[in-house]
Formats: sequence, C-alpha cells, structure tokens
Amino acid sequence: MQTQTITSPAELQPPKQRHATKAERHAAEHLREDYHKLLLDAGQIRANLQTAQNNFNYLSGAKEIDACIYQIRTDQCHLASTLVKLQELQDRMQNLLEQ
Repeated sequence: MQTQTITSPAELQPPKQRHATKAERHAAEHLREDYHKLLLDAGQIRANLQTAQNNFNYLSGAKEIDACIYQIRTDQCHLASTLVKLQELQDRMQNLLEQ
C-alpha cells in the first residue's frame, strides 16, 4: 500500500474562500430585502384572491359576478407575476452565492 506524502503545509489546509466585497454584501442584502417584500406581497395577493373567490360563491347579480370574476383574474395575474419575480430573485441570489 502506498502512502501519500505531503510536500507543503498548504496541502494540510482547505483552499481559502474569497471574501465578499462591501458592494457584494450590500447587493446581497438588497436582494434579501426585495425577496422578503415580494413574499409579503404574494401573501397579501393570495389573501385578496381567496376573499374574491369566497365572495363569488355568494353573489347573485350579474354585474357583481362579472366584477368578481375580473377581480379574481386580476389577482391571479398579479400573483403569477409576483411568483416570476420571486423566482428571478432566487436565481440572482443563488448566482451571487456561487461567485
């Protein structure tokens, strides 16, 4: 059986990781804040959507139903847009971590 010889003390230590610059830390913090805000927005949109769907079940007038349908559709589109933005921010944060 062959043994591996260590030729320098540097081989005993793990490779040094690059430290983030002040600008990178600031950018990461800004992304986290944006992500948190979007999460809160998504929660509010979901609550609005649930309310509109519940209201739809109890409406009887044609105009009220139409207005509720438009509200539901608006909330669905707004939620979809917010989820896309969240995914984009996740991707950007992941890229920042990998650098």
